[in-house]
Amino acid sequence: MKKLFYIGIVALIFYEFLKVYLIMPMPGSQEMNSLDVAYFFHSYRWSIRIFLAILIVSGLPAAFRIGRKWIPALFVLILCFVIYTFNFYMLAEKMFKQPEQLAFKPKSENVLTDSSIVMGLKFNGEAKAYPIRYMSYHHQLPDIIGGKEVIVTYCNVCRTG
Repeated sequence: MKKLFYIGIVALIFYEFLKVYLIMPMPGSQEMNSLDVAYFFHSYRWSIRIFLAILIVSGLPAAFRIGRKWIPALFVLILCFVIYTFNFYMLAEKMFKQPEQLAFKPKSENVLTDSSIVMGLKFNGEAKAYPIRYMSYHHQLPDIIGGKEVIVTYCNVCRTG
């Protein structure tokens, strides 16, 4: 029964990490075709969490029956830290803030190279370029182009704008 506790804890830590890793721009995550797995993890998040919580609770008495009670307590603390970090601290709403002020410069004054990848938008005779490397950090950018309010969006998971 003690094994159920540790399997549940480790699996839940791994699940919470993967759930975020598969959709965030982290090293290696963007080279994978992970959108379907990330969607599955999100769709069944409560079923997965409840199943793993049942494993943890069923093995809890056996895990704390041993002489070194600090070991399972440490695992519980690590799990709490991971759950907090990946579900509250690393939320997209907290990480990807919209800029408060935009600064567009003419091409002659711009620091972008000719090989920089941008999303272009043209409306009513006005054209703007939004660098992908900046859009990846903000995901949404309210702007005014050609006298019309727009929201420029970019998803670095599916690489679309």
